[in-house]
Amino acid sequence: MKINEKVDALLNEYWKCPEVWKEKEAVQPFIILPTNTSVALSILNKHIRNKSNVLIHTDVDMDGFGTNYILRKFLYLQGLTSLNFCVNKDKVHGILPKHVAYVNKPGSGIDLVIITDSSSNEIETIKKFKCDVIVIDHHNMEEPIFNGMCDDGEHRFVIVNNTIDNLSHNVDSSWLYTMCGSTLALTVKPFEADPDMSCGVLMYELLRVYQIAFNTSDILQDNQLAQWAAVTLFTDAIDLRTPRNQWYISQLVDNSSCETTLKRLMELINPYKTKPSKTAVNYSIAPQFNKAIRANAGSQALEILFYKPQDVLQLSVYSKQQEEAVSTAMRFMADKLIDSITKKKGYVIFDMTDMGINKTYAGVIASKISGEYYVNCVVFIRTEEGTCKGSFRGRIKRVKYIDEFTKLGEDVFAQGHDEAFGFECTYEQLESVMKHLSDVEVARDEKWGISLGDMPESEKLKYHFNNWEELRYYGGLILIATGNARINSDMELHFKVSANNVRFIEEHGKVFNYDVMGVNCKSFSRLTGSYFNVYAEYTSEINFYIKAIGGIFK
Repeated sequence: MKINEKVDALLNEYWKCPEVWKEKEAVQPFIILPTNTSVALSILNKHIRNKSNVLIHTDVDMDGFGTNYILRKFLYLQGLTSLNFCVNKDKVHGILPKHVAYVNKPGSGIDLVIITDSSSNEIETIKKFKCDVIVIDHHNMEEPIFNGMCDDGEHRFVIVNNTIDNLSHNVDSSWLYTMCGSTLALTVKPFEADPDMSCGVLMYELLRVYQIAFNTSDILQDNQLAQWAAVTLFTDAIDLRTPRNQWYISQLVDNSSCETTLKRLMELINPYKTKPSKTAVNYSIAPQFNKAIRANAGSQALEILFYKPQDVLQLSVYSKQQEEAVSTAMRFMADKLIDSITKKKGYVIFDMTDMGINKTYAGVIASKISGEYYVNCVVFIRTEEGTCKGSFRGRIKRVKYIDEFTKLGEDVFAQGHDEAFGFECTYEQLESVMKHLSDVEVARDEKWGISLGDMPESEKLKYHFNNWEELRYYGGLILIATGNARINSDMELHFKVSANNVRFIEEHGKVFNYDVMGVNCKSFSRLTGSYFNVYAEYTSEINFYIKAIGGIFK
């Protein structure tokens, strides 16, 4: 295969859509109509028109915060200023009975509750509200109920969720045609379940339809709120390699200007990264808020984001707490990790009940272990009732690990994304399901990937290049590296390189410099072994790093 054809095949297979490597311009896709669009927007418009008192429940992560930043600004500019926000103080997802009690008590004055980024399955709790309820969520749905009346027989609840097909398409498209009078409304295709949408994107798309239906100004575009939808994409378990998601990403990374609050946050957190980018989001803004949330300071973080962005550096204090928690966990886990890797179990079970680590750090610890060691991982604490409650992270995207937990029985709790979710079950159930998760995984093609330089034919991967120049000449190296600015970090491309093509240069503190076939690379440890994994990461320029292989290449 010719070199240029090989590069093209590589890009198309891995990045999936040409918008990722800028071969095709990212264009805003046509509007969508998820299930219950007409009901949800009609309820919302009624309360905007009535200037109702609204309580908005914010989920405890950056996707929830970003989603409600979009919603808050939109509603405020629509004239709905009586907005109250609540967030679970501890890192518990979803609406709780205490919120129902607060809203229903005499004199609360709440006319509408909007729940975002959670609670699609909390039907019985939602129905107990004595006011209208709108749920906008992108997590897996188990309950077959999508709208109806609350228990008081007077108020309505409705759920808009992108993980299911639109079961009300004819109603929704006819409603939109009636509202706007344009035949374009009748050309909208029936919405098909799309798991690759953050809640921020779902919110933005829903409000796009509101603007058309009720003939408002383009508040979303005028206020650059698509950039906040991009923030939610980068910070959630979402595959960004779709034309829709690439349009949102383009509004952030290809834009020289920045939404007001986002710009202020970047200027304060990292004065050297004030241009909107994946790096600024993932390594500056999101950690500042997520670390506070995990430290049970979600209320403070929310107040700063919405009302006092100038005080964002006050959240820095929570960074050390998370570092200590993760460091403690990794020390305790050392022997288990070695055992799992050497025995090729493919999974790690970590009970941190008596380790003095707050349960709110279970997710971040599970993510670190799963990502660094390519294993399925559960991190949990034991409850007073004797169950295991914690977080699961899967090693392969889009495998429905969550289904294996829910199959265990009705007494098992598991809610979230396919490969990243919270759970509660017995230890026996947990051990049983973890042992068999590899049975549902799609076999990984060990020959897939890029190899470089001199090595036997049996060691070469699917896309082999003799040197960097072959990639450079056709622009492939640039395209591969710059693609990283538009996708999740766990989608970065790796290059297998023979140790014969790697030469140690010098050591600078904790950084080791190597020459890899003429390219200066860095590693954070001395390298040993026959083959190394080199990956490209795009920041303001292309930098190469070397990482020792954790059992992938022997």
